[in-house]
Amino acid sequence: MLPFTRHSLIPPPNSFLYRGLAAVGAIYTTRLLFHLSSFAYLQYLRPSRLHSYTKAPDGNPAWALITGSSDGLGLGFATELLAGGFNVILHGRNLAKLERVRASLLASYPAQQIEIISLDAGSDADEQTKFSALSSRLADKHLTILVNNVGGHAGPGPLCSPHASRLPGHDRNAINVNICFALEITRVVLPFLTGHGQPACVLNVGSASGRLPSPYIAVAGATKAFMESWSKSLAAEMTAEGHDQIDVRCELVGMCSTGGAKRPVTWLVPDARTYAKKSLSLVGAERRVVWGYWPHALQFAGIFPLPLWIKERAVTKVVREQIMAEDQASRQEVAEAHK
Repeated sequence: MLPFTRHSLIPPPNSFLYRGLAAVGAIYTTRLLFHLSSFAYLQYLRPSRLHSYTKAPDGNPAWALITGSSDGLGLGFATELLAGGFNVILHGRNLAKLERVRASLLASYPAQQIEIISLDAGSDADEQTKFSALSSRLADKHLTILVNNVGGHAGPGPLCSPHASRLPGHDRNAINVNICFALEITRVVLPFLTGHGQPACVLNVGSASGRLPSPYIAVAGATKAFMESWSKSLAAEMTAEGHDQIDVRCELVGMCSTGGAKRPVTWLVPDARTYAKKSLSLVGAERRVVWGYWPHALQFAGIFPLPLWIKERAVTKVVREQIMAEDQASRQEVAEAHK
């Protein structure tokens, strides 16, 4: 028997196997360096093109429509767009809340115009009369940005629960909020984005949950996977139709500290305005799918390659902690109500 040595595992330098392994290593290293340099350019070196979307041909501010903008990430996007010189259309379902938000924003940005539209993303997705009214309101506006942000938990019942115990109609409502409403409002808005021939953007807010197993929030995770696939297809369609000036992208989002999910703000958990500011700096990057906040990309770069069983256990642990937090908050609300 030949003695086993470390050198017996290494093929001779002039052998076909050695040269093949070296070629594979060179290809892998080149690919890795390309992705790293591309990421660095996108996030750090590429100048923002947002200014290309800011003005109408007559010099007046362009308009941006942000769904789900009465709080959370949507409000962060609206605030940053106002700060960047846009007029904005706020969308939400609570008219009184929208009026309060509008008044607050006008106090900070008196030179900008702010309009509001009240539509229930859960129940109005099939109300064509209301979407026709929206189309009429957009007719005299130079619209350059649509942010499809509305989504998340819809209707009664907890956000996280086993599928068999969910209330009737809950998942259908969630699909309306997270998918159908975005489809309909994009269908109505696209002619206004393409009609003026200037740069325009459809920004679809997705989630990392669309790329991970999502127990107890299976439908929500599936809707985010849909948004990513639809965004890529819609972007290809815009190119096929000759609308190369339309930037359609899906944005992958990790944890943020927002009104609906208030967490301590950290480097990995930004507040709404921090996230929106970084996201908007990427407008015009011509990427179909992008991480809007680069620390999230680093965070999930170490998660996605893990074996499926590890990801399942990790996500299950996080979601169960969320269920416990929701139960505790619910009990506290009941206790406060009986004081």
